[in-house]
Amino acid sequence: MENFTDILNRPLIASEAINISIYHIIIILMILLVTIFSLSLVKQLFNRLVKLNKINHDSGTSFYVVTKYIVWIIVVTVCLNIIGFRLADILSYRLIVSKSININAYHIIIILVILLATIFSLRIVKRVFQRLIKLKKIDHGSGTSFYLIVKYIAWVIVITVCLDTIGVKLTLLIASSAALLVGFGLGIQQIFHDIASGIILLFERNLKVNDIIELQNNIIGKVQEIGLRTSKILTRDNIIMIIPNSKLISDNVINWSHNEQTTRFNVDIGVAYGSDVLLVKKILLDIAENHPDISHKRKAFVRFNNFGDSSLDFSLFFWSDKSFAVEFIKSDVRFAINKEFAENNITIPFPQRDVHIKPAKDAL
Repeated sequence: MENFTDILNRPLIASEAINISIYHIIIILMILLVTIFSLSLVKQLFNRLVKLNKINHDSGTSFYVVTKYIVWIIVVTVCLNIIGFRLADILSYRLIVSKSININAYHIIIILVILLATIFSLRIVKRVFQRLIKLKKIDHGSGTSFYLIVKYIAWVIVITVCLDTIGVKLTLLIASSAALLVGFGLGIQQIFHDIASGIILLFERNLKVNDIIELQNNIIGKVQEIGLRTSKILTRDNIIMIIPNSKLISDNVINWSHNEQTTRFNVDIGVAYGSDVLLVKKILLDIAENHPDISHKRKAFVRFNNFGDSSLDFSLFFWSDKSFAVEFIKSDVRFAINKEFAENNITIPFPQRDVHIKPAKDAL
């Protein structure tokens, strides 16, 4: 008669590679339960640290996810080892075999680890740049440009390493397909031109994220994103324009934010002949002084431009760091000018023409 130990050790599934008994199942269930319970405690610990502001929510979540994946990889490996699966045999199992490519489970795991490590590392780098931007160590545009450069370089290196891991030599690949690449390159040379322009934009940093630019067709917009091939521009109509990077390199582009954020603008105005020009100047300067979006670091000034055909022509010059919304500021200034001129009996004339009609000569 079988005792309890014999029952536990009785094979349920037995083969050359696998040996599963009731004892193995009990051990595996216990390991799984302990793992689930332990991860629950770890999650509570991270939540407590987040609640006490020891670490922020995103960092706590990331660390917990990484910890969870590592623990489950170890647990699955141990469980497979218990039922007879040897890790070395599993890893060396060939999935794809050819003259130039040799892919087994080990290669897949290495590639996945490299990809996950790259994604996790780039997230950390992005947070570092965001923190530097928040602390005003670097401006938003420069931080974004530096991060994009780091990201593109990192992914080029990672892709090269992954190809080398599975036995694909990049130099051989390029040499063997040189003729094909030449023909392909001629067909998509504009795309390569845009990509090269994107790299130039990121390194030269003549355009950065959040810069206010004016394109050749008098479209004014804010740079939302500088990609590898195209860039996104937000217009004043709240429309996203997707522009090839080569256009931003070859066309004339005015960058209002290149030197500094504060830019000079002007509003033109004409008053009737006989108006008190000193009063006009005072009213215009007072309007600029009282507007909240007009900068006071540089004083506004009024220029007497000309004695026009129907009016005395003035311009009010002012500075503002709200370049993207400056048309609203100009509109406010014009409303205020119209109100103040009406209260001070200053007339804004309109063009007048005198038409003299000569009587026709009597017909002969």
